[in-house]
Amino acid sequence: MHLPWLTYIKERFPLPVYLLLSVGMAWQGQLALAPELDSMARILGPVMILLFFFCLRLMDEVKDYKKDITAHPERPLPRGLVQVPTAKKVIWLCLSLQVVLGLVLISQGLTYAAYFWLLTTVWLYLMYVEFFCGRWLEARPFFYATTHQLIILPLVLSAAHLVGNLDSRPAIWSGVMILGAFFTYEIARKLDPKAHELLRTYRFVYGRKGALSLMAITTAVALAGVLLKTGGSISGSWPYILVAVGTWIGCALWGENKPKAAEGLASVSLLVHIWGPVLAALFLSGKGTP
Repeated sequence: MHLPWLTYIKERFPLPVYLLLSVGMAWQGQLALAPELDSMARILGPVMILLFFFCLRLMDEVKDYKKDITAHPERPLPRGLVQVPTAKKVIWLCLSLQVVLGLVLISQGLTYAAYFWLLTTVWLYLMYVEFFCGRWLEARPFFYATTHQLIILPLVLSAAHLVGNLDSRPAIWSGVMILGAFFTYEIARKLDPKAHELLRTYRFVYGRKGALSLMAITTAVALAGVLLKTGGSISGSWPYILVAVGTWIGCALWGENKPKAAEGLASVSLLVHIWGPVLAALFLSGKGTP
């Protein structure tokens, strides 16, 4: 790999972070459907999600290029480290690899995984072209974000069904749980009142109260996923309730003056919602934790 891309990955796609997310998301979905991790699935699932995140990250870089020239000139594309035409070619390569992988999954009889993966790929392309209504979506940041966050559901299900064509519902609850936590993080990292107006953060568009109200909704989504996953068990849900509610309170207290602290809290909450059920399934099975 050329040095510019290595620098790009170091700056904009830190592998330890994305591996942590990818492995946790894939394994949680798989453990929701099967009591043990399949040797092929536990490797391929994280690889699929990692490919998705890399393509998504690069798409965002291309879409934000014009704004970043002013708001973030230090990023790789605005400063010319990676050229936009080259980035676009890599995006198409990633999408092509995803389609090929979907066809391979079909040939191996993993039809559920394939269909959810191909749905993820088509959805990802539509996100790239802003669903052909970019200006309309840009004026409605929360609706825009919703169209971009919902892709987490088929993404988690595609990795989950690598263990077989089983009932999807347990993995759907995992997806809802992760979706809510991801969406909460998405809002939490955009609470800085000093952010450039070109970035149109939630704080800028909706104000402090509006942004916190939206975060309350996404927190409720995450907790709904938890309760569905635990069958309504409060004893199995309380760690997630504590973390999620604590994150909202922390963002309400520090989002204005310490936005990085608020973002950090949401990051911890996201990791808890992703990895908590995985660690519970691997080490605490039978003790009532999701």
